[in-house]
Amino acid sequence: MENSDFTLGLSVIFAIASSFSYTGTLILLRKGMESGSSTAAILFIDVIVGTGGFVIAWYLGSFSVVSINQILWFVLSGFFGAGLGTITHFIGIQRIGVSRATPIHSASPIWAVLLAIFILGEQPKNIVLVGTTLIIVGVFLLSLPQKEDSSGFKGWLDSGCIYPLISSISYGLSPVFVKIAFSYRKVPFIGIGISFWVGLATMFFYKRFMEDGGKIILDKRSFKLFTIAALFNLAASGFLWSAFSLGDLTIVLPLSRITPLWVVILSIVFLKKQEKVTLKTFFAAILIVAGGIFVTSVT
Repeated sequence: MENSDFTLGLSVIFAIASSFSYTGTLILLRKGMESGSSTAAILFIDVIVGTGGFVIAWYLGSFSVVSINQILWFVLSGFFGAGLGTITHFIGIQRIGVSRATPIHSASPIWAVLLAIFILGEQPKNIVLVGTTLIIVGVFLLSLPQKEDSSGFKGWLDSGCIYPLISSISYGLSPVFVKIAFSYRKVPFIGIGISFWVGLATMFFYKRFMEDGGKIILDKRSFKLFTIAALFNLAASGFLWSAFSLGDLTIVLPLSRITPLWVVILSIVFLKKQEKVTLKTFFAAILIVAGGIFVTSVT
């Protein structure tokens, strides 16, 4: 029992650490995108994190125990997470800013809870439904067009909110495949390596739909910022995947998605010129975080 409690506690710590690390990633990416493109940002993230994952896996001796079945599940996770999920998230950051895009993107616990019920057979309590409702309300507030946006559904689409919403669904799918892969053996860093290299391949396939046709635009400043952002992302991924290997999906994912609160706070401090953080944005972020806490309290 004590060992089980320790493992659960460790998964919670890793999940929260992941949210902090990923916040650093997003702030640095937003600053780097002032002179660099989202395609360049994704390239740096995928190459550095993917390579870092493989290096750590080699050091831990994970390559000798991984199975073909796991690799296939990791590939699927990479397509939806580091691939489609990251692409749509970064496009959303460029279109509507990090303080609006990230809370919408962080609504992935909604989809993860539903998938955990139907695919993994988990049975969440009523408190999970309360938390999910709070998340939905927060996402709805953030998705409402700003005054400068066009009205109606077309205005909602034109505002760019559709991209982080797609990202949230993709990131809700990805950890389900990770949990299935871990049912064979827990090798998180091999999963990270495969996932991010698959994400890179997905980015090159879809880059024609990205801003400026997916051109890789880079200068010295963005090179430095993207590199540091990728290192933060490597840490965030290591914490998150390790948490997935230790704890339940309905616990780990919501905790890892408290990022919106840190993003909003840090945006006020570091992104005054790029970001407009309104009271509605801050309140919506609070709702999403509160929803994540309720979902987490299921245990």
